[in-house]
Amino acid sequence: MKTKEQYVAFLRGINVGGHHKLPMADLKKEMEKLGFENIVTLLNSGNVVFDSVSDTVENLEVKISKHLEQAFGFPVPTIIRTAKTIDELLRSNPFEHVSLTKDIRL
Repeated sequence: MKTKEQYVAFLRGINVGGHHKLPMADLKKEMEKLGFENIVTLLNSGNVVFDSVSDTVENLEVKISKHLEQAFGFPVPTIIRTAKTIDELLRSNPFEHVSLTKDIRL
């Protein structure tokens, strides 16, 4: 039996300035068609958390990007990270020593 893992997808260049509109409800349906589970989207950002049978992030990036381009008619560059990687990044607090100013925001 293959194990499942949680992933985070960052879809680039969608819902920006009225271009490349991709409704999150439609995105969720397309992700379900790919066999993903427990899909959660974040606002209209194009950020998606989902569960899948363990795979390489590279394979998932290509699979999702190609499918979404076919479904919506425009390229959807996709970056995937495991939820574990995102959690490790947050725990490392990479901006701990960055001083916030009016020009620097997190």
